[in-house]
Amino acid sequence: MEKNSLVTIRRLQQRTYRDAIDKVQVYDKQSDQAQLTGFEDGNTEKRLT
Repeated sequence: MEKNSLVTIRRLQQRTYRDAIDKVQVYDKQSDQAQLTGFEDGNTEKRLT
């Protein structure tokens, strides 16, 4: 491959990684018991979407 092609591919990869990282969200998921009853019990887990 030519040098210019490799540079272009690397730039596209970097842009793709940045776009994916921008879309990641962190939230606290309630426990199953809290979801079932509707009352928060203080037990949460960090989740990524």
